[in-house]
Amino acid sequence: MMPKPFHLGWFTNFTQGDWTNPVSQGTGNWDGKFFVEMAQAMERACFDYIMLEDTLMVSEAYGGTSEATLKHALQVPKHDPIPLAAMIAAATSKLGVVATMSTMAWPPFMLARVASTLDHIAGGRFGWNIVTSGEDIAAQNFGMDKLPPRETRYAMADEYVDLVCKLVDRWEPVAVV
Repeated sequence: MMPKPFHLGWFTNFTQGDWTNPVSQGTGNWDGKFFVEMAQAMERACFDYIMLEDTLMVSEAYGGTSEATLKHALQVPKHDPIPLAAMIAAATSKLGVVATMSTMAWPPFMLARVASTLDHIAGGRFGWNIVTSGEDIAAQNFGMDKLPPRETRYAMADEYVDLVCKLVDRWEPVAVV
């Protein structure tokens, strides 16, 4: 009987991070090179993928205010993970590159287009971490008062993902010679 394969992934986000954390880039440049070098080291260590988390707001989850989030620089400030995903994909050859993109924030055509582009850059190694966002403050960044209820967001996300898949699969594999 064959043993089950063991898979390794790393979950991170494009922030400066806590300078006391051993996997932080501290207060250095915010050009993404730290994360590219980390991904290359992960690839050498036979990790399967790196996941680039994202949020669309400064969280108010602790105590209903952003005070603690800002005071302790908890995942803020944060850059968009998509350009970093392209940098990592171009600098690696085996490592999967997964980026978070919210169904609330991206129009389906734009998400399908950027995901397809990233997948081509990555040689088929790109993955989409599908989220619906989880705090009303994120909705307010997009002109809404609050997020729809969780069940509604998930039903909307099912339809959204179906549409994105249809857009990505629209071209036949031999359509471009």
